[in-house]
Amino acid sequence: MRSTRRITIAAGALAALAVALPGAALAAPGDGELVNPGFEDGLSGWTVSSTTGDDAAAKVEGDGHEASSGRLTHWADEDYAVTTSQSLDGLATGWWTASAWVKSGGALDATRLALTGCGVDDSTTTPITEQDDRWVRLAVSAYVTDGDCTLSVATDGAAGAWATIDDVVLERGRVTREVRGGDLSGVAKNEDVGATYADADGAPGDPYEILADAGMNLGRLKVWVDPADGYNEITHVVESARRITDAGMDLMVDFHYSDRWTDPGAQEPPPRGPPTPRRPTTRPASSPSTCTSTRTRCSAPSPTRGSPPTTCRWATRSTRA
Repeated sequence: MRSTRRITIAAGALAALAVALPGAALAAPGDGELVNPGFEDGLSGWTVSSTTGDDAAAKVEGDGHEASSGRLTHWADEDYAVTTSQSLDGLATGWWTASAWVKSGGALDATRLALTGCGVDDSTTTPITEQDDRWVRLAVSAYVTDGDCTLSVATDGAAGAWATIDDVVLERGRVTREVRGGDLSGVAKNEDVGATYADADGAPGDPYEILADAGMNLGRLKVWVDPADGYNEITHVVESARRITDAGMDLMVDFHYSDRWTDPGAQEPPPRGPPTPRRPTTRPASSPSTCTSTRTRCSAPSPTRGSPPTTCRWATRSTRA
């Protein structure tokens, strides 16, 4: 049986896991220097192509990452597909990693950062960032076998889907995704209404075991106070948490002090009010409170040897109403 390593408890919105890297450690750059990686010189050095005839959907605008003068933007007011790319040659055999600072929205999974034609290629999807409009560093690695590789940003989405990219870097080395997680909050309800799960070969099985066998190592569960459908409350969450850890995955529990989804733009307290904090606050406990999206961190005392450590990340704080 797989061993469980860590349990993480969180509150508020869950940031993108695995693909969104706040500062991945990469090897020193080699001989794959990009032309105009920050788009300060417009699209110089980059090639734009579109299977839908929407080359104009790729443009350079100001107000880039860290207030730079240029950033690449993909956007159109109709369904479109556009790719902005740069090809490199003379690369040494081995792992190479492309990274970029990105924002995106309007559609899920519409834009990808990719390394292709390298030998062992790969790509990753830009996360939605509309909830806080912050830049996220994205990275993808490929193994170069014949010296050539193409770095591309490709958007294929509905009208209004957009992405903006800046400060692209190509470096020697490989970035690994130690956390490969997903939200499993809906599994309990799905099973109760008759859903079944199967692996890539079509063999039916336990969804938690199937995902763990496929490489998933963290399951996230949300907790609501008194949800209308009776799911994502403590009873179902505890049982789902047991199945996640029995499958050998780490666990993240995300507390929403609400009866429904909360995020920076939706802070709806439950009718009976948020729970009384069990840790010191900056105001008297009797004061009215609401939830906001600021964040602090707390860590439990070091566990005994052999016990899984517990950490907690709070994404809400109490403030005067």
